[in-house]
Amino acid sequence: MFLIATTLPTHAAEYYVSTNGNDGASGSFANPFLTIQHGVDELLAGDILNIRSGHYHGYVSITDLNAASNNPAVVSAYSNEIVTLAATEPISSSG
Repeated sequence: MFLIATTLPTHAAEYYVSTNGNDGASGSFANPFLTIQHGVDELLAGDILNIRSGHYHGYVSITDLNAASNNPAVVSAYSNEIVTLAATEPISSSG
């Protein structure tokens, strides 16, 4: 018997952000987060953050996100919805 182990990209979780959400919610489609920052803070490798239609204000910082090219974390507008980001401070990325 032979056992071959491979590392495949995994999809750990899918989260949602909406202008009528709540950062104390689960981040599900029915119970989305309110802020993009909170959604980003929840991300791990393989996770997806879907941003629902609307205008979002605030600071977004992506730090210490342990993802790789074969297992990225993805942040995007949900299903071609229109999302407007109006950062009150620069949007930054590090780590």
